[in-house]
Amino acid sequence: MKNLPAVLILAGGKSERFWPLEEKNLLPFLGVPLLFHQIDLLRKVGFSEIIIVCNQNLFSKLKTSEKTKGLKLVIQKGEGQAAAVLSASQFLGEDEKLLIVNANDVVEERLFSDVLKI
Repeated sequence: MKNLPAVLILAGGKSERFWPLEEKNLLPFLGVPLLFHQIDLLRKVGFSEIIIVCNQNLFSKLKTSEKTKGLKLVIQKGEGQAAAVLSASQFLGEDEKLLIVNANDVVEERLFSDVLKI
């Protein structure tokens, strides 16, 4: 699969509504954090350039994880999804294609094929 866009995973929220748990993106499903399921799916489809925009707490946990080795991590500056995208702009080329997903989206692999017409 050639010319796949970069993928921007939005994981910068504060998880305030998830209280008393700390980080919704690391909640385990089948023994694996939800975010890692998302990363595995994206890699399986063939995406190689993956950027994760995260909050400071999540960044601290991901920067030493083997699962995020080779991925770009950036701490979100400001609030909201627009701020998340702008926080990652340092990693994006001016004419680069980009797929934006939420860290806690649960989708089937074929969704990416259908959306991107791979």
